[in-house]
Amino acid sequence: MILRLSHTLRELQRLSREAPAATFQDDAFEAMKELIRFDTGFWGGGIPSEPAVMHYVHLYRLPLTEMNAAFEKVKSRPKHIAWISNQAINAGRALISDVREWGIDDFYTPFGVDQIVSIYLQDVDLGLYHVLSLYRSGEERFTEQERLLFESAVPHLLDAYRESKLRHISASGSSLVTPPPAYTRLPH
Repeated sequence: MILRLSHTLRELQRLSREAPAATFQDDAFEAMKELIRFDTGFWGGGIPSEPAVMHYVHLYRLPLTEMNAAFEKVKSRPKHIAWISNQAINAGRALISDVREWGIDDFYTPFGVDQIVSIYLQDVDLGLYHVLSLYRSGEERFTEQERLLFESAVPHLLDAYRESKLRHISASGSSLVTPPPAYTRLPH
């Protein structure tokens, strides 16, 4: 288990240096498959607010347009609100969910999702939150060992993602902000 985790973390660091920024998230999901068996995934986040708003969403092997449309139909249902709230309340802790037991199968089952391991993390340095989920079809639940591996790996995955983005910005010669004009002291 420790060797698989170590190998995956090294692979994520390699990807942060070598993978194109445009493919990093899919490449990172592929690397996570060496650690945990899953079929599809979700990666989203944004700036914490009330109500919560996702500023970015990346789906791994799932149809974005169809899932967004389906989510719009269910997002205000009490069971979906409870499940999403449970993720935020348990920030930093990966949670295992069976979509039928939570009563959220109306959204997930059409996309082949029966089992979820998910984590909500806050990035206090950047003032962002991130949500990552791995999905499985079928009855095979995520194990406690897989939950712990996921919980241990995701902070490193997010560090690698940040590093990848910063390398891409640096390599392109772009800057995140326009530097202020040089300071000039005005005469009195």
